[in-house]
Amino acid sequence: MKEIGELLREAREERGITLEQISRDTKIPERLLRDLEEGDFSRFAGKVYFKGALRNYAESIGLNSQELFSLYDRVTEKSNLTTPEKPENRKDQHVGTGRERKKLPHRKIKKPFPMVVLVWIAVLAFVIGGSIWYRHDQRLNNGEKVSYPGEFLPDEMENNGEELLNDDDNDLLQPVEPLDEPVLILLEEGVGQATYIIKEVEEKKIELIFSGECWISIEQDGSFVEQKTYRNGGQHRISGGRETTIRFGNPPMASILVNGQEISLSGIRNPFNITIRKE
Repeated sequence: MKEIGELLREAREERGITLEQISRDTKIPERLLRDLEEGDFSRFAGKVYFKGALRNYAESIGLNSQELFSLYDRVTEKSNLTTPEKPENRKDQHVGTGRERKKLPHRKIKKPFPMVVLVWIAVLAFVIGGSIWYRHDQRLNNGEKVSYPGEFLPDEMENNGEELLNDDDNDLLQPVEPLDEPVLILLEEGVGQATYIIKEVEEKKIELIFSGECWISIEQDGSFVEQKTYRNGGQHRISGGRETTIRFGNPPMASILVNGQEISLSGIRNPFNITIRKE
């Protein structure tokens, strides 16, 4: 991919633009811009983020990004290269820069099992089943006829043949309220990225609130949605879809609420990917 990197560097130098200026305009770290010029695209989280960075770099120095994409596709097809693999697929993951890099062990979070839900369902089933059995047994012991579906006793028919249930029957037929409190779980965390799942919701709703300047890029269900820079007081809402990935250029300046549950980005200084999946 050095052909693309050389094109970018030559165009930048001809116009007398520094990497620092481009980084300030695009909110892309200088080290990633330097990787673009060197033709090393392995640091990017995926093809969507690589192309987004390439587009911003090209437009900042006056190049046609579509022509660069076409060149990238031709070079990739010719050399039989694959799209840069995502950080979670790389065997050796490191944090830090230069000689201070150290390995970060891959950590998976076990999914907690909602035992409370099963306990409540079992209790309700026991109470309802016991009530029905008790009423049935009492009627048999008193010599009463037990009615079955499609059959009604004469003393239970009133108001022109309409069925009239007593208060006890109404209590038994009351629907059980579902447990619908959202459950947000950290599924996986690695270098520059984390994956969460949200449960017990009909629709995934994400709200972003910004306290300072922050660039974001959004991908939903595998398709690029948009990228934009927000400033203090800015807000953005995302709904629907099964899986949403958001890349934050300046994470500490953003807050995330997923169906009212907060994901903290404090302490993260480098660009970071958050993936939220509905189950």
